Amino acid sequence: MYRLFSRVAAHRLIAASCVVFVGCLSAQTTVEPAKIKPVEDDVLVLSPFEVSTAKDTGYTATETLAGTRVRTDLRDIASSLSVVTAQFLRDTGATSNSTLLPYQLSTEVGGSMGNFAGVGNTQ
Repeated sequence: MYRLFSRVAAHRLIAASCVVFVGCLSAQTTVEPAKIKPVEDDVLVLSPFEVSTAKDTGYTATETLAGTRVRTDLRDIASSLSVVTAQFLRDTGATSNSTLLPYQLSTEVGGSMGNFAGVGNTQ
């Protein structure tokens, strides 16, 4: 098989052409940002809302912000949620996901403190 250039010569040709073309490139220039006048509008005041824990008893929560972004009774939410109350966090001493998730349904946490032992995993 006949080759016009050897591989070394081809690599040298590519490197030399890259060096030549780099000199043709120019850097980006910055443009001074346009000056924006401050808008003198009235302040928009939103109606306040609060989440109350007065109805919560122990680990049972009755309201949430997770399902609809506004305070809603848990019985009115169509999706399945796992609610973790502040009392539960205090009692379990959970301070992160790895310390909370072993106590939650449908979760697996690996490692020495996790609830996933890998039993039956043959690979």
